[in-house]
This record gives sequence, C-alpha cells and structure tokens, in this order.
Amino acid sequence: MTLGYSGDASDLIFKVCVVGEVAVGKTTLIHRYTSGKVFAGILHPTIGVDFMTKPKQRIKNYDVTLNVWDVAGNTKYDSVMPQYLRGVNGIFIVYALDDDRTMREAINHWKPRMTELTANSHFKVPIYLIGSKCDRRETCEISTPQEMEDCIQNHGFDRWFKTTSKIQSNHRIDDAFEMLAEDMVQAYDDSARIQVCEPHPTPVSGRMPRTKTHSICHSPVWSGGGAVVETLQIWKGWWVCCLLSCGMGLNLFWHQGAEEVNYL
Repeated sequence: MTLGYSGDASDLIFKVCVVGEVAVGKTTLIHRYTSGKVFAGILHPTIGVDFMTKPKQRIKNYDVTLNVWDVAGNTKYDSVMPQYLRGVNGIFIVYALDDDRTMREAINHWKPRMTELTANSHFKVPIYLIGSKCDRRETCEISTPQEMEDCIQNHGFDRWFKTTSKIQSNHRIDDAFEMLAEDMVQAYDDSARIQVCEPHPTPVSGRMPRTKTHSICHSPVWSGGGAVVETLQIWKGWWVCCLLSCGMGLNLFWHQGAEEVNYL
C-alpha cells in the first residue's frame, strides 16, 4: 500500500483517491482543500489522473501528509482504475447535488466498484459520499439528513458531507478531509503490526524471543502466531539435541567401560 513514513516513525503519508462522474466538481474540491483558495474560473476535464499534496497536519501522535489523487470520471479509464486505486488508504466518491443522476451513479456504480477494488487491502479503507455544489439548488431525490444517514447505512459508506468550492465559509471541504485523515489514522492504529523477530538464542525457561513492531503494517493478521510456531520449533530442536547428546554420552560411557573390562 502507499502508506509510508519519511524519516520519522511518526510521519505518515496517505493516498486518497477522489472519484465520481465527469464534471461533478472533483478537481475544484481538491484544489480548494490543498490550496485553500476559493475556486474561480473554468477547469477542463481531468485526463487520466492527477494529484496534489496537502502539507503535514498533526493527528493524534502523527504528522500526516495526504497525497490526493484526482481520478478522471470518464468510462474509458475504467480499465486502468485498478492501477489508480492501488495502495489507496481513503476514497471520496463525489456527486453533484444539482444532478440526481450523478448521485445514482455514485451509489450504484462507484461504491460497488471501489468496494471491489479495495477488498484485498491490508487496511480498512474509509469511503465517503461527498455531495458537491451545495451553493446551488439541490435536485437530488435523497437530500435530507435522515435520508442521507439511511443511504450511507444501506450502501456501506462510512460518512457523508455536503460541500462547495465557491463560497468562503461553511464549505466543509476541510472538515471532510480532516475527518477522513482521522479515520485513516485510526485504521492504521487498529491494524496489525509486523512482528519482526530479532536474532535470539534458544529460549530459556519458556520465555518468548524478543520482538519489535515495525511502523508500517503489511498484514491484517497478527503475526505473533508465527513467533509461537518458531519458538516451538526451536524448543523441539533443543530437546532433540539434548536427547542426542545424552545418547552419545551414554554410548561413549558404554564403549569406555567395555574397553576397560576387556583390558582387565
């Protein structure tokens, strides 16, 4: 996965993918978040993929950097979507609040597709439903807070936000990204750590070998079981060596005794 750290164990880098239909406001949303500037002007459709970076922000005990990927919504890029989503840590599925069709596509196409592409992720990947252009008149069939809550519960979204890139206050874009960052950090903390066993002698008195936890996890399964198996194997080998040593000693004693008897 893309999760990494740069120079310090407390530095985390997350990959966030923003997906959805064409012209729902994905690029302006990302631009507003990463630059802090109110959108003004016309943008051309994204070709393939683009990404911007949000500088470090402090979350819990980590300095978190977000690499935000702007994924084109054109269906001709669907075949390369797995490559764009590789190593993703969090996803925004964006629809336009003034276009009900884009919401239906977000729920019925994009959500199942994202769930499929992240099914084998080692971390839980939060998926948010983001309604953009809330400065315009809403035309979506699902719009009230209760309807939105029911929608995300029924379709497996983690959270939902209504945003806009065109007004100075109450746009909630920062809130959405900050909440996503917190959820990704929580997923990181909740995931299993790699148990890296240090070189160690044969265990004494049944004590486990010392282990250390790496700051980046590659497996959702706790790997301590491997240490247990390894320890049992070491103990098994130790007992075999002891038995062989005892057998050799008895055999040597027997031969020495036989030689002494013959000598006498």
